[in-house]
Amino acid sequence: MRRSIVSALFGALLVASPVIASETKMTSTWGGGELLRVDTEKNVIHVRQGAEELVYELAPTAQVKQGRKTVPTAELASGLGQRLVIRYATDGTRRVAERITVQPTRGGRANAGAGGQGATPLADPQ
Repeated sequence: MRRSIVSALFGALLVASPVIASETKMTSTWGGGELLRVDTEKNVIHVRQGAEELVYELAPTAQVKQGRKTVPTAELASGLGQRLVIRYATDGTRRVAERITVQPTRGGRANAGAGGQGATPLADPQ
């Protein structure tokens, strides 16, 4: 009797283990859009993608690239309106940004804002 209970529990564990493992696995993908807001207290950014506003958490190791330069994530707030490409991992409904690339605009400036007009650069070279 004991053997059958132990065997049944062991079998159930074997069947359930792939399900448990798949629930904790994060998958990486790409997204992006226009930077709307940066919430430094919650460590998140809000991005407009089409008609949707998406929220991305910033991973502790997140990198922000502007051309070949890596800039601090705190400088994202100075580039509102910028086009971003974001590599992120999903965990259920959470999007965790791993790498953010600031896209150059038509005029060639990485931080020219919508249509190349009047946005503040992310990293001021002064």
